[in-house]
Amino acid sequence: MLFAGVIFSGVSASALSIAIGAISVGLGIGILRRSAIAWKGALAYNAVGLFSVLVLLLPGYQSVLGSYQQELMPRRYALGLPNANPIGPHMQVISAVSSALLACAILRLLWQARPLFESRREPGRAA
Repeated sequence: MLFAGVIFSGVSASALSIAIGAISVGLGIGILRRSAIAWKGALAYNAVGLFSVLVLLLPGYQSVLGSYQQELMPRRYALGLPNANPIGPHMQVISAVSSALLACAILRLLWQARPLFESRREPGRAA
């Protein structure tokens, strides 16, 4: 698993995947309930995601991604999954830019929804 330019594998990758999933579910439920804390958390979560994607554009990162792909291909083959060709440097840039644009769009939509969350009072806060 790649996250913020770091390769995670084994137990750490599983733990990170579970943590990201739990955070996503918690933020999603909070957003549906119009929680201001969840809104702020969603902004931070997507900003971290944007940072993680922009790391792909750093010079020299293509070699890190190439190394990760070489490590991943034998595992895919052992599981019976198709042995896809590694992603080339041009596709890495296209993928990073499109993912960054998507993250920016999500951040903009969250920012535009700010009035929905500012008008809602958090439980336990005085009027």
